Amino acid sequence: MRVMMCVVLVSGCIGCSGSDSGIGTMRGAAMQEADCVSQEQRACTCEGGSMGTQRCDVGWGECQCAPPVMNFENPVQGTGGAGMGGGTEPEPMAVENCDPGLYLGTYECDLVVFGLPTTLTGDVAFNLEINEQVVECASDNEFCFDLVISEGSGKLFGIAVGWGFEAALKGGLNCQTGEFRTEPLDGIYGSAVSSDPNDPNALWMVQQPPAGMFKGDLTGQHVGGTPQLIEGEWSLVQEGFASCTGSFTTELQP
Repeated sequence: MRVMMCVVLVSGCIGCSGSDSGIGTMRGAAMQEADCVSQEQRACTCEGGSMGTQRCDVGWGECQCAPPVMNFENPVQGTGGAGMGGGTEPEPMAVENCDPGLYLGTYECDLVVFGLPTTLTGDVAFNLEINEQVVECASDNEFCFDLVISEGSGKLFGIAVGWGFEAALKGGLNCQTGEFRTEPLDGIYGSAVSSDPNDPNALWMVQQPPAGMFKGDLTGQHVGGTPQLIEGEWSLVQEGFASCTGSFTTELQP
């Protein structure tokens, strides 16, 4: 005699069958969520479609979802620095009053010639103009000029114990960072003579042909505010002959 059985759910008798094989199928479906190995984990879907993790304790627990990711692309200024919920560091402030024009100043350094120390002093002059060929930097490491030294306007000249040192200046100023740079100096030195012996105010120059050439560097920083100054360090070296390092200061002329 066959026994008729059914599994009773809320809606009544579902899946009634004339054999016990139907019972096993329905029980397996009903118990699937409860049958798991303790501490077993599996992936689950969180609200919004992100993925989370579900762990087995007494049956499968709730889906554990990661906290929302905060957006620091546009941090609110004044809410604190790194580690205090203030977001990323703010962009550097642009230099105040970064203007083109004629910058004049002086420099000096401790000159050592054939091992003998002396002081080298001189003039620095350059005219800064707006860079008409501004292009975006290809990388953060590339130096961008907002103002450039006008062609032929940049000059460094110094004199010490009858020796003259001069070099043309090429380079410019970055108004975002205030950094001033010139290309490596290719200078000449030799006897210092007046460009016009009949004019006591005439510029001095290196007599041609020069005695030799020197290499050097001139770098500085724009000092924001008024007066507008560019200050920095410079150095020259001529292998086996002379070396000199010191400071320079220039001021924007009215």
